[in-house]
Amino acid sequence: MKVEFSVIRRKVKHARISVSPELVVKVIVPLRYGESNLLRLIDEKEAWIIKTLAYFRELTARRIALETNEILYLGKPITRPSESGITASSLEAWYKHEAKHYIPRRVAELASEYDFGYNKIIIRSAKTRWGTCSIKKNVAFNWRLIKAPADIIDYVILHELTHTVVFDHSKRFWDMLARFYPDHKAAKKWLKDHGPELY
Repeated sequence: MKVEFSVIRRKVKHARISVSPELVVKVIVPLRYGESNLLRLIDEKEAWIIKTLAYFRELTARRIALETNEILYLGKPITRPSESGITASSLEAWYKHEAKHYIPRRVAELASEYDFGYNKIIIRSAKTRWGTCSIKKNVAFNWRLIKAPADIIDYVILHELTHTVVFDHSKRFWDMLARFYPDHKAAKKWLKDHGPELY
């Protein structure tokens, strides 16, 4: 075996292997799981473990470096707000406040520039989506976008504004979006690579 791992015996029916983003490999097996079965399991899953570790190492290498007193704002490290006693919840409130000022203003600017119509702008917390557009042309955005670079925020905004005209992800939609944001594939990849950091 080319990597280190720990064996955890529990009251479980089946053996399984987990690899965390922190590069920790755990082999969870039933209490009476035999040594020969354990070695065979490790051997069978070795390639998958190595591939998964490599994936998490690559993600770590791409991470935006932050010092202890820094946070992400518009894709850049800035010094953490200096209010005394700032906590995780108050930092979240600060981010939401910034998002509610920046994103609606930028939506209005881009909608005016490219002649889009929309109804309401909503800033909210979402577990999986960066933005949505309803049939009524209400556009909603994840407040965590305020941590992303300005051009990535523009991509998400234009993506949702394009949905006010084409409500699906057909070729027509992507062709239209490409007129307003030609590099949309790179922006989508940036969110895939760095999206977890924004959470």
